[in-house]
Amino acid sequence: MEFTGERLVPHLEHTAELFVKHMSRYLLAQSPCKGKRILDAGCGAGYGAAFLAANGARAVVGIDISPEAIAYARENFQAANLVFQVGDCCNLRFPDHEFDGVVAMEIIEHLDRYPQFLAEVKRVLKPGGFLLVSTPNKEVWSPQQPQPVNPHHVIEFTLDQFRQVLGRYFQEVAVFGQGFARPVIFQNLANLQPGTVHLVRVPIRLLPYRAGSNFYNSLQAPPRRRNTMAEIRKSLYFVILARKHGSAVNIPIPAGDICYFWT
Repeated sequence: MEFTGERLVPHLEHTAELFVKHMSRYLLAQSPCKGKRILDAGCGAGYGAAFLAANGARAVVGIDISPEAIAYARENFQAANLVFQVGDCCNLRFPDHEFDGVVAMEIIEHLDRYPQFLAEVKRVLKPGGFLLVSTPNKEVWSPQQPQPVNPHHVIEFTLDQFRQVLGRYFQEVAVFGQGFARPVIFQNLANLQPGTVHLVRVPIRLLPYRAGSNFYNSLQAPPRRRNTMAEIRKSLYFVILARKHGSAVNIPIPAGDICYFWT
């Protein structure tokens, strides 16, 4: 599987820094996914779904529209509680109320039918289910541009736009911002081979604003205080944790070296 810029391939050396950023979002998802049946929508090469399956999720289904990506995932990541399927995120082939949670990392900006995608996510979530979704910040990646600079993106959002779009379908729980000015350096990550997703299970607790290794430096936030919404607007990526409207079920708020804002 070759790196085209559309999907990350974890074992390629030149994608190592990007892989750190992607895996950091799955680390954020680890807490709310524990003991849950999870859909990884737009799972790509499968490394994130495999991480969740190996770190507490009861069952994980990863779907991607690319047969090549799913073939790679099936070849490199196997577990009894992990399944990969070719599928369209805007037309989910699952019954209503099938999943406790959905993670959608860097997928919504690839979908021209993103309202249909969000409606489908809401449909397949159980009452009290959650969505953890990430997307790049338009004001950073494509400032003052009518179209996204990235040729693989069909739409990008400012923070206000992203919150408004999600608010039509879900109740917001928390807003996160990932990535600020400091560069990410993790030299050893380039040596990871396919199938070694378990190596990210390092014995360091995720605590606010305390990075225990260079891996966790990808979850960056200015020290000494929690970030304001104005600061989150400047981050490279937005991550929003949301639940179905009307849900009274408690969703664990992930802690980590990532700025967040309570709503």
